[in-house]
Amino acid sequence: MSKITVSKYLAKFLNKKGVKNVFMLSGTGSIHLDDAFAHEKGLDYICARHEAAAVMMAAADSKLSNNLGVVIATTGPGGTNAIGGVAEAWVDSVPVLVISGQVHSSQISPNVRSFGIQGFNIIENVKNITNFAVQIKRPSQIKYILEKAIYYAFNKRPGPVWIDIPFDVQSHLIDEKKLVGYKPKLQNKKIRTKESKHVCYFFMTHLSSMTIESHFSVCGTICTIPLLLILYNGSVQPLCFFFRVLMTFTFCLLPQRARKCS
Repeated sequence: MSKITVSKYLAKFLNKKGVKNVFMLSGTGSIHLDDAFAHEKGLDYICARHEAAAVMMAAADSKLSNNLGVVIATTGPGGTNAIGGVAEAWVDSVPVLVISGQVHSSQISPNVRSFGIQGFNIIENVKNITNFAVQIKRPSQIKYILEKAIYYAFNKRPGPVWIDIPFDVQSHLIDEKKLVGYKPKLQNKKIRTKESKHVCYFFMTHLSSMTIESHFSVCGTICTIPLLLILYNGSVQPLCFFFRVLMTFTFCLLPQRARKCS
């Protein structure tokens, strides 16, 4: 049974997710990642002159493509240089994935300020400006952590995420079929509608499709419930403001009995 390296799996996975551009600065700590992404067909690697600039370029690419921006940085100063760009993506709520190289796992110790020759405990320093930041301890975690990172990059308020991968993990061979993915926990929230005289459900999606519109139309007809479908093809922030204004206006118009159920 054929196996691939963790770095190759990363490149292949992101390629399937529709990522077209990867922004990077090559380095010893990320050399396996650099090689895998450079040889992945369908991916273009763009070399920046500074890691912060690479993150800013990835953020711009994310805004233009409505997809995930991806950055490859090396260990130590490569990761710390990227922090400025990550802070900007954090403030602008842009989904950017930063994948950083790290020293060999045997050189990583808890409660120390640096690892090996130029390793740095980058995860503890970027947790406050990312939606999700973690270091991979075992190669078998790659699918679970990657899917979880992408989920948090887009879930609720979008933002940057960070995955730190030790040097030996990058080149480790894995069997794709044995990897376990991430399944987000769904929150079960009961909607009380029996006592309400006026009920309207709002749905928002960036997938502008006639199929989606027709499905919602049929659903609204069968359920006899007013449905409002908003299709957008850009930033979600103006729509969030629109929804707040709309919901406030709607709440003021609802009868007192209906308000108690909301």
